[in-house]
Amino acid sequence: MGGCASVSVSCDQTLNQVGRCLTENANHIHNKLDENVETLQVSTQELKVLRDDLLTRVFLEEEKGHRRLATVQRWVFEKIKKVNVLKSRSDFRVVAERVPRSKVEEMLIHVPVVGMKAMAEKVCSSLMEDEVGTLGLYGMGGVGKTTLLTQINDIFVNTENDFDVVIWVVVSKDQKMESVQETILWRLGRFSEEWKHLNEEEKASEIKQVLKVLFTTRSKEVCSEMLVDVEMEVKCLAPDEAWELFRMRARDLTLESHPDIPGVARKIAGKCYGLPLALNVIGR
Repeated sequence: MGGCASVSVSCDQTLNQVGRCLTENANHIHNKLDENVETLQVSTQELKVLRDDLLTRVFLEEEKGHRRLATVQRWVFEKIKKVNVLKSRSDFRVVAERVPRSKVEEMLIHVPVVGMKAMAEKVCSSLMEDEVGTLGLYGMGGVGKTTLLTQINDIFVNTENDFDVVIWVVVSKDQKMESVQETILWRLGRFSEEWKHLNEEEKASEIKQVLKVLFTTRSKEVCSEMLVDVEMEVKCLAPDEAWELFRMRARDLTLESHPDIPGVARKIAGKCYGLPLALNVIGR
């Protein structure tokens, strides 16, 4: 297939995680380099001290009319030879290289997930069909659209697929279309000076030729405006699934602490009407 999947979610948390990850990695590399340089300096100084001590002892013995041993002469010669080899290899024209990014970056799910596996697999199956280029997921706020997207993303992490890259794009209400397009182009490795001179429509046309789009929205009308090939509604959980999620959040230790609690808890879970966000918040 050779296409790409692009997923779109809301906003600052992902950017903060990416920034923190990059900063931590950079600090780790910098600290490790400093540590290695310090170790090299200490070892070099120790070698110089050892050399000076040995030469002093040799000169003192020679003053007494003794002749230095061939083994000592060979040791000094070998050390000088190794130092010269190291010096010859120290002309580093290139000191770093770009690390290739994974084709799919795993996303973490921070809440229990119930009843979404079948839906996630259905979406993945649709994306693999040649005639599907754009797929929209719609549903009310808190129904778990972002969690579903995360599951779909991680399915591509753990299973073989024909996509060259999976791109997770963060989109907010105030975000400019240009920044979204640039994020996608950078991830595709296609951003260049000539791209800067294209307008939004031209960039969109080029992007659509090489990737498939999966997005979420609260509005079914948005799916129509986006001219999606497939639209799927993300629905609230069935009663049994809702209770399972509520129980996972409340934990059995709490539910079993008094005989009356399970019955009351089921009534509270029922008032959430299968909305995962409500079940997660109230159950906790």
